Amino acid sequence: MPHRNVWLFYFMQKYFFLISIIIISSCSQVSDITRSLIGLKELKFNIQNYENFAVSGIKLDNISSTKDFSIVDGLKLIKLFNNKNLIFSFRVNVVAVNPNTVRGKKLNTRAKITELSYLFMLDGRETIKGKIEDELIVPAGGESITIPIEARIDLLKFFADKTYEEVVKLVLSLGGMNRSNRKMELFINPTIDTPIGDLSPGKIKVLSKNY
Repeated sequence: MPHRNVWLFYFMQKYFFLISIIIISSCSQVSDITRSLIGLKELKFNIQNYENFAVSGIKLDNISSTKDFSIVDGLKLIKLFNNKNLIFSFRVNVVAVNPNTVRGKKLNTRAKITELSYLFMLDGRETIKGKIEDELIVPAGGESITIPIEARIDLLKFFADKTYEEVVKLVLSLGGMNRSNRKMELFINPTIDTPIGDLSPGKIKVLSKNY
């Protein structure tokens, strides 16, 4: 009987030890999941700036009206417009920030973006859609990364109802010397890696801080 009690005691020790490991492991997983979900919720995006505005290779930084184009560039644009091959290009730099704070408490959890889809709206119309499939790591502790998005828009695919003058005026209002971002909108949909699989907060309108 004493021998049996020893084995029973030994078995109970092992049993409780195993249960403790399972509980600790589960708590750790729950904690990881919680931190990841918090990171997903707290991740912030804003537009740092737009740059490199051009129409079919012609830079627009110093152009405020059609009169500012050289004769050669003006004739080139008219020809491209007639051939329905007018390309508006630019780069937008998006900043992703990982505050990693909950009720004032800092967390040390980085955010891993596995995919970032985006949509540009110009003058109220949906234009280009794209996707960044490279993995992006946003460090913890309020650090940020810059995500450059190169955009190329076939203008006459979306604005075929406009005249040459109207298209050029629109392009200059977006990327010329006196540009404004009021007619330009960027929406993104990031996919975040978490312990329970990839999750997405849905479509986010990205606002500008500087333009």
